[in-house]
Amino acid sequence: MKRRESRMPAKGPPFNDASGESSPDEKVKWEWRIFWPEKCPHEKKYKDFSFLDQKPDSIVTEEDRDTYIFREGSPLDIKLRSGDISYKQLVQEDHGLYGFTKKHHFQFPLPAGQLSFIPGFKRHGVVKDADSLRKLLKKNPHAAEAVLVTKDRRTADLSRRRPHHAHPEKATSEFATIEINGKRFQTLSIESSHPKWLKKLAEQVDTTGGYVMDYQGFLSFTAPETAAHSGAAAPVLART
Repeated sequence: MKRRESRMPAKGPPFNDASGESSPDEKVKWEWRIFWPEKCPHEKKYKDFSFLDQKPDSIVTEEDRDTYIFREGSPLDIKLRSGDISYKQLVQEDHGLYGFTKKHHFQFPLPAGQLSFIPGFKRHGVVKDADSLRKLLKKNPHAAEAVLVTKDRRTADLSRRRPHHAHPEKATSEFATIEINGKRFQTLSIESSHPKWLKKLAEQVDTTGGYVMDYQGFLSFTAPETAAHSGAAAPVLART
């Protein structure tokens, strides 16, 4: 299988790497994520977040049906959830950490011109709702691919106070059981605007048997159409 190309845009604003204490721009949020085929070896401690060296401030359980719109190599993460479409742009990668811009949200109905950020999508008029957009993408072989992902997820909010800092640093961790085209996976993510702390949190995860990568990278190896183009039917990157 060919090596997956970087999704980083050719040009963009300068951002410090993930070794810094915090992002120079508050709009940049860092993310670390791991996927396990079917079931991870230590589900309980990730599901209740007891793997962390601190107690979460709060935990929320939710079920979602998200549609990810992507094209392999694109720096954009685009997601449909209920009547909302959102996107964020990848601006930095650093050894398993992914730095994204602030997420942009739009509500349907939408003028088609406002969806020009979707790769290959060229339409006029109004897109009534998320289902209409899915159908339009399916009909257009040149547009980005839409993949349905069902999720049973638990999200934990974390915070820590540091000397001489007026506000606490914040992070979010999410553990989810997901299904894509009838296949079951589990995934754990950690997000924060403070990459140094994020690295320390990620070091508390046992990555045995998993794949450390971003969502778009994972979908490029699991979504049937994209996998067929690359010659892969399932994730084949080396496990950790």
